[in-house]
Amino acid sequence: MAPLNQTAGVVELRNHIAMHQSHNIPWHLISSNFEFKENDKSFTPPFLGLVSKDNPNTLQEINHFVRKFAQAIRTFSDTERAKYPDQKLQSEGNVFSDELKKKYPEYLNDANQRIEYWIQSANRKVAIYGTDNGDLADIVKILLYENELPILIMMARHPNIPIARLQEFGYYNVGFSRVMDSALRAYLYFNVAEATNTLTNGKYTYSKEYGDLLKDVATVNYYSAQEIPHHQFLQSCGVYGYEHSYDTCQGFIGINRNRDEGEWSRDLHVHKDFGRLKEYLKTLFALLYRYDLLLRECEIEPRWEWEIAGRFPINKVISWASKFYYIFLVDII
Repeated sequence: MAPLNQTAGVVELRNHIAMHQSHNIPWHLISSNFEFKENDKSFTPPFLGLVSKDNPNTLQEINHFVRKFAQAIRTFSDTERAKYPDQKLQSEGNVFSDELKKKYPEYLNDANQRIEYWIQSANRKVAIYGTDNGDLADIVKILLYENELPILIMMARHPNIPIARLQEFGYYNVGFSRVMDSALRAYLYFNVAEATNTLTNGKYTYSKEYGDLLKDVATVNYYSAQEIPHHQFLQSCGVYGYEHSYDTCQGFIGINRNRDEGEWSRDLHVHKDFGRLKEYLKTLFALLYRYDLLLRECEIEPRWEWEIAGRFPINKVISWASKFYYIFLVDII
């Protein structure tokens, strides 16, 4: 029988927990280079959260982690792309099925279902999309989540459907790169929690970064279809109850309003069903390599090393200045 670990009133099978893609991504380097500090009085005020152990080889090992993580995404992207032969370009027809339209009526309708609509929306001297096409960016996000890659590949290659222009735009960026932003942030956070032994004991909720993560992936704003998989996961965990919430903390269930502002998310546990958490992580990783596939079809090379290096907790080791190595010198680091 597997050893039992009882925390926060939940009995868990310890051998059911493993970091996702641990055979491709060296999460053990996170374990050996980060630790969780609780009420560390060497800081003023006392510190609570993850810190670097500042080992002699920490920077070198975290650089290696970043490169291996990026390599894993690209490898899965290549494997996925090989499943789909190039298709004939279409100038009429449906972008998505009627079934999908019924599933997401807030985002999908009869008009934007048609390829002609996408072409007409960019019908200028030079085909381009602008800030008034956030609805199309949301559709791309949904198609990535629903694994509708054949139509995305076709549109990425279509000269009159410039979906590359939907990657990033708007003052707060409502483009489909937000799929990558939120997926990468959550994927790293929960895998790092397991790597640093803060998952099963619930201490991953103690860190300020956890509250920041929840606000980022669940707070509804304009053109925020990237939040669909996160909403579904949090709702299934019983910690999120509203589909629409413009207040950063409303919509979450079980908040202790008597806690300090920085501790509002401490009681929002999502680790009690590890099978469900694993499926969530699997979905997040799939979004990363599908995003990579789409970007490369748009002839844009994703900067994975840069993206990973800028996320918590990697950014505690790799400075902003050091990140530039991933742009100019990544092949020789």
